[in-house]
Amino acid sequence: MDSWIYRPGHPVVTITRSGASVTLRQDRFSFAPDPAAGVSIPVEGPRVVPVVLRTGPPGTEPLRVLLDTAETTVELPDPDAAFIVGNLDGNGFYRVASSDADLAAVAAAAGTQLTPIERYGLVEDEWALYLSGRGSVPRIVGLFRGLAAETDTSVWQRIIGVLGALHRHGGDTARPDVEAWVRALVGPAAHALGPAAVPGEPERVGTLRAALFEARCRLGADTGERARDAQLF
Repeated sequence: MDSWIYRPGHPVVTITRSGASVTLRQDRFSFAPDPAAGVSIPVEGPRVVPVVLRTGPPGTEPLRVLLDTAETTVELPDPDAAFIVGNLDGNGFYRVASSDADLAAVAAAAGTQLTPIERYGLVEDEWALYLSGRGSVPRIVGLFRGLAAETDTSVWQRIIGVLGALHRHGGDTARPDVEAWVRALVGPAAHALGPAAVPGEPERVGTLRAALFEARCRLGADTGERARDAQLF
């Protein structure tokens, strides 16, 4: 416990797959340093991090690793596994950083093989990695494409939060491209829900419909939705 309660922050676990084995490396997570302000990435010794991986559908026996060194390599229970979930059910207090290929693989499986909290964690981790200087917009775009058929309200709310940040910081030059991409991503999900509530539908479905509607109007600059917005309100 001393490696946690007497230290600030939390770790990021980098997962690198090589054939039937996977290498786990830990270091302290930190947002992007500011050299001008004399702020650098903190360096510290390893913590004792309980890492739980999953390489199959929900319910598959997980791989549990007590990562108490800076790096370790373990064998995967399924050498032919198509993807690796780096934080089973989001229970671990650590960020996950995967290679581009591993992120693409887990994003492709996310809709059918990951739980909502695991999908939420993917979005949250990738945005945090981007803010820390470890991630990239192409990685986020690829992940969101894999989540295009998402139906969970909380996951969509986090996606929309990231889209809002990209819209704000993209600048005038990039904004039309961001808006077009938001329309292409959000539009099909909103169309699948329909424009009006269905009798007996869960309350969170209505919440999701409203979130998607606002995203299309505000972040996607969808003229059709903005006209409907003006008519309704």
